[in-house]
Amino acid sequence: MFSMNEIRNTICPSCNSVIDGKFCTSCGEKRISAHDFSLRHFIEESIEGFTHFDNKFFRSIKLLFTRPGLLSRYHSEGRRVRYMKPFQLFIISNILLFLILGKQNPFSISLNAYQYYKPYIFFNTAEIITQQAGTGEAFMQNASLFNERMATASKAFIVFFIPAFALFAFVVFINKKKYLSEHLVFVTHIFSFIVYYYILIYLLIQWPFYYFTGNSYNSFFDQATLLVNLVVIAVYFSIASYTFYKVKKWHAVLAGICAAFIFFITLFAYRMLLFYKLVYSLN
Repeated sequence: MFSMNEIRNTICPSCNSVIDGKFCTSCGEKRISAHDFSLRHFIEESIEGFTHFDNKFFRSIKLLFTRPGLLSRYHSEGRRVRYMKPFQLFIISNILLFLILGKQNPFSISLNAYQYYKPYIFFNTAEIITQQAGTGEAFMQNASLFNERMATASKAFIVFFIPAFALFAFVVFINKKKYLSEHLVFVTHIFSFIVYYYILIYLLIQWPFYYFTGNSYNSFFDQATLLVNLVVIAVYFSIASYTFYKVKKWHAVLAGICAAFIFFITLFAYRMLLFYKLVYSLN
């Protein structure tokens, strides 16, 4: 008869298969030993897990910035063990974005921007603000509430973009006959890059500009940085699609330009949608 310890060490706790060796041949579960419960093993495992994560993260980031599209190609080819999973890399990028930028994320703008600056005032945003937010002290309170809600609501922007751009990639590169999941991986890597890029732009350019000028919003600066960002997105998307989909250069360039244009239109539409949703909730 087997003792309870012997049964625990020979029967897989996950799938109930018999373990013959160090690992279960059915599900890969590791055989438990007394060493697994030691403090030394806990410390060793914790350090190994952190350094393993650390290596994967920086290795993935390096490819993401230096070889656009290669990380996606490696994933499709099955070369995955050395790099972070696409969505995991994306989630970490968003966590860093909102930890570092907080309410100043690049997809959130203040109520004052809708009241005074182009192109928003072309849609009568100033008149709507006067009607809904009032003036004087009432406006100050409503503006603070609006900005708080905008900072929270705008966080969903990037997540909303991924399926939309995956559909765009599916249509533009339909002749490459890739699975929809491959398009999703490609677009997830694209927007992971965009988020990390925005973090760098904020730390190196946007924050210093507003800090030294003392402004909370500048229309010209916002439009200039948006133009630069669109060029970066177009170039990055072009190079990445050329590497991943192996299309002709003109095809990749055209796809990059279209991607940047769609990004701009969708960003503006998203900002306006949030404006109407939030400003009419003030009263």
